[in-house]
Amino acid sequence: MAGLLVAPVVPNAVAQDATPTSEEELREELRGVTIELLGVALGVVPPSPAVLNVIRISLEPDVALPSDPSDPSLAMVLIESGELTIDFDAPFSVTRAGAFASVQATAEARGEFDLPEETIPAGQTVTLGVGDVAYFPPNSGGEIRNDGNDGTEPTVSLAFVISSSEGFSGDQATPVT
Repeated sequence: MAGLLVAPVVPNAVAQDATPTSEEELREELRGVTIELLGVALGVVPPSPAVLNVIRISLEPDVALPSDPSDPSLAMVLIESGELTIDFDAPFSVTRAGAFASVQATAEARGEFDLPEETIPAGQTVTLGVGDVAYFPPNSGGEIRNDGNDGTEPTVSLAFVISSSEGFSGDQATPVT
């Protein structure tokens, strides 16, 4: 498994009769919509053309998933349940659950946005919990594993993977539904 990129979800195209003239009007138009930024990976250069995959990964207790260091894919992984232990031979970044909430408040108050991510050095082991997000750059090897949690539950994560479409034919593409 390799790294991934997920761009922040921003409602920049909303069907409307007229352009809102104020922030208050935009908020009214989007009433009932919640958008939560969970992770950001800056400066990512995806392969072109590329294939984007969304994958749910379940790891039973005491199971590991290796990553091939020659894989040029990018991956971003969100922990849905349980905990993952990660060992990689290249630096990768982590955004902890809820980290953007305080950053958002600061950005609104002062107009400054500081990315709330940790850079994990190569070879350092880190444990991620529910809501944490990790970005793995291309060509980074190592493994993610479920070290057992409570011994009975799988760890479930959602991975967004961008890889080169080289070797894929049009009939292998999966339509978005």
